[in-house]
Amino acid sequence: MKYLFVKVPRTASRSMEATLQKHDPNYLYAASFRNVQKADIQNKSLCTNHYPVRALRLENLLPDDWYYARYKFAFVRNPWDRLVSWWRIASNKRHSIKYLKNVPSFEALVEKIYHRGTHQVRKGSGTFHPVQQQWRWVLPDFNYVGAYERLQSDWHHVSQVIEIEVKLDAHRSLHKDHGKDRRSYTDYYTPRLERMVGEMYLNDCIAFGYSAIEDRDPYSSKVILRNLRKIWTN
Repeated sequence: MKYLFVKVPRTASRSMEATLQKHDPNYLYAASFRNVQKADIQNKSLCTNHYPVRALRLENLLPDDWYYARYKFAFVRNPWDRLVSWWRIASNKRHSIKYLKNVPSFEALVEKIYHRGTHQVRKGSGTFHPVQQQWRWVLPDFNYVGAYERLQSDWHHVSQVIEIEVKLDAHRSLHKDHGKDRRSYTDYYTPRLERMVGEMYLNDCIAFGYSAIEDRDPYSSKVILRNLRKIWTN
């Protein structure tokens, strides 16, 4: 089955991308809007590089007949965990990331996002920065939204539907962002920072069923898509 895979940053999306590229001869990776404009996507499955499908639809780069014939899926992650994951990676190369200029600590990062707002953070033309809220990547007419916390089982479901039944590399997917830092993401948070992130990513929490420190599963894909319909129509 042909599909549209929307990469949400810090959700093991690179591992999924690598798996699909290796095992699907009809796979097409679109690194930018220009790639989509120039590519012949008619008989292809498509993976978008960290930019929202809604923008592609508004630019008429994904025609209706192509779009509705694809199995559309994405994965999401606990916002508190995801933000720490990005910080672990980005803090090692702060000198080359403009957004992290004069951001010496994780606390300073949370403060900056909180006061600027997640909607104001852009990585480049048409591309969303990793600190954006995840619901902006996922449209309510998607077929499936998996969860990073259920990565192997949710990926197994997707792989069966798209008929590419191969496993992900669990070590690469789940542990790459830790490096030498083996602390839990919860260790990064004071009660104040926990509250701030909850406010910043409120729609993610509502849509996907996440809460900061509670050890509970996110909602099922069916519930997530129902919640997204409410958010997108408000």
